[in-house]
Amino acid sequence: MGSKRTAWHFFFCILLRRYGPSLFEIRDEVPLSQEPPRLDYLILRRIDEAPAATAAQTLLGLWPLLPRITIAELKSIGRLYDKGELDRLWSYAHAYYAAQHADLSARSDLAALLLVPGRTPTLDADVDRMGLAWVALGTGYWQLTGGLFTLYVVEIDIVADQPEEDLLALYSHHEVRTPRATRFWGELTGAEAQMDVRSLEGYEDEIKAIISGFSLEQRFAGATPEQLAARLTPEQRLAGLDRDHQALALPLEVLRVLPEDYLRSLSPEIQAELRRRLRNGDA
Repeated sequence: MGSKRTAWHFFFCILLRRYGPSLFEIRDEVPLSQEPPRLDYLILRRIDEAPAATAAQTLLGLWPLLPRITIAELKSIGRLYDKGELDRLWSYAHAYYAAQHADLSARSDLAALLLVPGRTPTLDADVDRMGLAWVALGTGYWQLTGGLFTLYVVEIDIVADQPEEDLLALYSHHEVRTPRATRFWGELTGAEAQMDVRSLEGYEDEIKAIISGFSLEQRFAGATPEQLAARLTPEQRLAGLDRDHQALALPLEVLRVLPEDYLRSLSPEIQAELRRRLRNGDA
């Protein structure tokens, strides 16, 4: 399958349509999907004389496993693994190898990587149908043997259980629980973001998950009481207040028409404050 359509392909299609049995329909130049296929991530091991590499700070057990080139696919908690997606990952690996085999000394130079929150019955069923076998590499890391390329699977939920893997919390079923993780995800929602992600699918869910890991003080830092109150309905502002403090929230025009019996039923401190407001005309 070349990048250009040739006369050989064009005339062969006519041959098949004209002289093939009518039981079959012949279509040509058929796209495999509505959009061109794209890899989630292409991970390249540096082989030049680069400066001393920094140590990994996430997915600590992954990097020593990877060869020169790795094609990676991520399934998130918002979009779990679906039937047939392992076939698509394999197709990416085979297509990449077919296009780049001249630059690869062996198939072992290329690997596939599937990152999932956890193993699911759907994933297990696809693995069984392909005749692949799970080989445990420890603490959430697996290798699937039996294919033409090395294939690794990472269960993020299990990896994120490790204390040093706190940055993975948002992609697992764990809460963002450390200052480092909170700071990192907070930066992505602020000025340091390099692109407008608001239009991306799942953006709102991602932001809610990030914010859920912040303390109340962190969530509302910099906001004035007036700004916070403006987002609340009158009922929400009064929720949780006892009878005395509800009276303190009343505007002056309402205080002026309150019965004397009602005022006397309040605590002495609240009575004194309300009478002061009435005398001075305070709002």
